Amino acid sequence: MKKIISLLAVALLLAHLLDAQAIDPDFQVRITAPTSITDLLELPDGRILVAGNFSFFNGEVHRRLALIDKAGVVDPAFIPTFSDTIVTCLAYTASGDFLVGGYYLDEEEEERGVLLALDGAGEPVPGFSGAVYDDRILDLAGLPNGRIVVAGLFGSIG
Repeated sequence: MKKIISLLAVALLLAHLLDAQAIDPDFQVRITAPTSITDLLELPDGRILVAGNFSFFNGEVHRRLALIDKAGVVDPAFIPTFSDTIVTCLAYTASGDFLVGGYYLDEEEEERGVLLALDGAGEPVPGFSGAVYDDRILDLAGLPNGRIVVAGLFGSIG
């Protein structure tokens, strides 16, 4: 039996963004359980990138990432094309791309961290060579000078 969960975290973020500082009753976002939301990223244009362990967002197929407007409407053109990476964190770069950090399980069921860069349509950024780490990436920051700060459980890169 499928359960529909309201994204209280997203609603609270939106409430924080609104001048009224109250939950917007018109903001309707649903994802199919079981699920988790791992990160939210407000973009300069007001849209929100939502990361988590989900396959459906507002009734549409969106695996791991969804891009929504301030009303909670999903951008149907944003369909990332990456594998079964569990997304744990997001960042926005000075060049306008999205950084996606997380991990996947390799053939031996060991966690391997991964760092990806996606453009506004969810496509991999050409020329970005995201490193593979020996464990999870937990947080990211895109700095104004173009550098990236990566935090996590990893001990080595490569």
